[in-house]
Amino acid sequence: MDATWEAHHEDGDGLRDTARGRTGTGLLDLGQTPIEDSPTPSPNGVAAEVCARLHAHTAEDLWATRHRKLVEAFAAVGPALGLHGAAWCLGADWLQNAPAHLVVAGAADDPVADAMHAASLAAGMPRRVITRLLPTSEPGSLPGELLAMLRGDGPAGYLCVGTHCLAPAATLEEWNDRLRAVTRRPTG
Repeated sequence: MDATWEAHHEDGDGLRDTARGRTGTGLLDLGQTPIEDSPTPSPNGVAAEVCARLHAHTAEDLWATRHRKLVEAFAAVGPALGLHGAAWCLGADWLQNAPAHLVVAGAADDPVADAMHAASLAAGMPRRVITRLLPTSEPGSLPGELLAMLRGDGPAGYLCVGTHCLAPAATLEEWNDRLRAVTRRPTG
């Protein structure tokens, strides 16, 4: 993504579809800044979501800054695109709503931790960031709320949406209860 940003980003704008300095005949060297999903998701919408995901996984401010720049570059036209702006809307959604961090800690051969990880992967939840921590893993890029909760003993599941965290789960049943709590469907 760094190489794409360096070659295609224009200050105050999104990513161009041609690299800076490219030449060609006719209009081939005339770059566009694609935002419309037609017929595939727009490159700028996809890039916004990629930057959001990179920030959620690495906690590097660079990705948050790039994500915000890509969303804000099209803030005036994105909502007017309707269905054809879905990729941009997904990028904007990451800017407006905090991701759900699901962390499963435990040994690589722990059946409970493996089952909790599988349940995390199967949970239908938007903006989820799933991390499998082994005893030798470095948890440094996790949000501070999660770092404060890590215990280091036995299998455990931790779930935070933004700064709101649920109690740690020690069993698969408890973990499934936590997942259901954040994926509840409205009744009626």
